[in-house]
Amino acid sequence: NWMVMHCEAIRIRSWPSWSRIGCRRKPSEVSCIGMQFENIVASRYAEPLTLKDIAAELNVSYSFLPTLINKTLKMRFSQYLIEARLKASLQLLSNTDLPLAEIAHNVGFSDQSHFSKSFRKMYDQPPQQYRKSGMRG
Repeated sequence: NWMVMHCEAIRIRSWPSWSRIGCRRKPSEVSCIGMQFENIVASRYAEPLTLKDIAAELNVSYSFLPTLINKTLKMRFSQYLIEARLKASLQLLSNTDLPLAEIAHNVGFSDQSHFSKSFRKMYDQPPQQYRKSGMRG
């Protein structure tokens, strides 16, 4: 398919180390899987994504994908997804006056409380403070 050909052509920068963790796939194939994984999360972070769904979409085994993510990114899938959602929230906090509950929903959190706790944990401040602190763009 187009994505595989595209991946082969550009040799992704951040995923070649996957080939060093005992994977039997070609390094270029592993790099492409990594890029496709990143693209799926980046474009669909607001959806209720699961590793099982992503593995099926990438045509890899459910046990293969978490191993690659853990060893390459040094984090679990759930943390990677939360970080993608929180990074997306920064733009909404900086550039809109949307209520926090709406921002939480727009970036994929089930409720404002979980969003606020995750935001505070990652950025050492609550989202309200970030919005007021002059970090706005």
